[in-house]
Amino acid sequence: QMTQTTPPTHTSYFDSSGAESSASGNATASLVLHGHVALISMLDAERHNAMTPAHVRAMVAAIDSSKLKKARAVVITSGVKNFCAGADVVQLLKGRILEPGPKDPDADTPFRLFRRLVEDTRPVILAINGLALGGGLEMALSSDLVFAAPEARFAMPELGLGLLPRMALVRLCEVVGRRKALELILTRRRFTAEHA
Repeated sequence: QMTQTTPPTHTSYFDSSGAESSASGNATASLVLHGHVALISMLDAERHNAMTPAHVRAMVAAIDSSKLKKARAVVITSGVKNFCAGADVVQLLKGRILEPGPKDPDADTPFRLFRRLVEDTRPVILAINGLALGGGLEMALSSDLVFAAPEARFAMPELGLGLLPRMALVRLCEVVGRRKALELILTRRRFTAEHA
């Protein structure tokens, strides 16, 4: 929970197309400004904030909107039970790679969101509650700072499907060191906020 010391100065919502509105409706993400701090909440309870193209579009639109509104820092959290369930398994099973291709490097893939977080020059802070699996863990690795609730759990279940989490493989070594990264990758075990 973020303690509100500054009352919200702006609230907007983003749907699956990335369109911004002032009504929550079918919002996938929300943006609330507290002074110069942008609080972006993921809101897709039905899919546990899975990294669908719609989710990526909404999140990228919220991040871009926070820049236009002159936010100096970004806090990303979940407004539902879990932080992020990772990639949308239904799309994976349909053969969609969820990686940008040479013809469309700005495709609405999780990598687009991770790249946006890494390249943001402002402090990007994640407040993680519940599960942060696959893409949720990769979002954490793409941010500058992570605060995790005691019940938070992290894992890379895509390794069990024979998929390599590109961002996690690169950033995990930088964050926890090579040996710990190898242990987490080879054992595929879940770990707690305390162990993170």
